[in-house]
Amino acid sequence: MTEYLKPSPYSSDVGDLIGKLPSELTRSELEALGHPTSFPRAIRAKCMDCVYSSSEVAKCIHHSCPLWPFRMGRNPFHARSRVAMEEGKEPT
Repeated sequence: MTEYLKPSPYSSDVGDLIGKLPSELTRSELEALGHPTSFPRAIRAKCMDCVYSSSEVAKCIHHSCPLWPFRMGRNPFHARSRVAMEEGKEPT
């Protein structure tokens, strides 16, 4: 796994290794690590780390979590999503 590390450019880190930036890796390298390929999938995966069950994600009470508004796979702050939710429709 050291291929995903590089020496820190900061003198205060005294040569410690840090993680490479995702932009320094190829898409296939990121996929091989098992990372989700979209923001909604990444958020959902993190929610699953917390509650271990997809049915529990919808019931989540951790409203102070920064990911809580996004846990259902959509951005409630996006205008099209907000209108669709208020009308009870799926956004297009």
